Amino acid sequence: MNKKDNFQTKPAPDFSWSLSRHALLEECPRAYYYNYYTAHNGWLRDAPLDRKMAYALKNITNIYLLIGSLIHERAQDIINSIVNRNQLPSLSDLIKTTRDELRRAFMTHETKICFTDLQSIITRCMSIITEMAYPKKKDNG
Repeated sequence: MNKKDNFQTKPAPDFSWSLSRHALLEECPRAYYYNYYTAHNGWLRDAPLDRKMAYALKNITNIYLLIGSLIHERAQDIINSIVNRNQLPSLSDLIKTTRDELRRAFMTHETKICFTDLQSIITRCMSIITEMAYPKKKDNG
């Protein structure tokens, strides 16, 4: 049985706590909700557009952040080799791994999702921004 056979979706993410989650909740409860709940299952092909959009926006990055993350991962690979007393990876292996991960980042579904139904995503994004900037007044009547 491979990983895909074991895949299950859940209607909501499992609850967890971290300092960064807490900080985001304190800073902006709406951003917290979009980040952890609206984006949940947004990677699924048949997910509603708002979930796909929240997931895409949550995972959006630029080339500089991506390269920085990959460099950090290679540094961690070296540290793990030292800690575990394994042979250090060669420079060519580090470069190949980084190149493969860069290629994978540009080819994955997560990257392409940003471009599916782009006009709908832009329109919905603008409406969310407008809603956040100009919240509707509650009708007390």
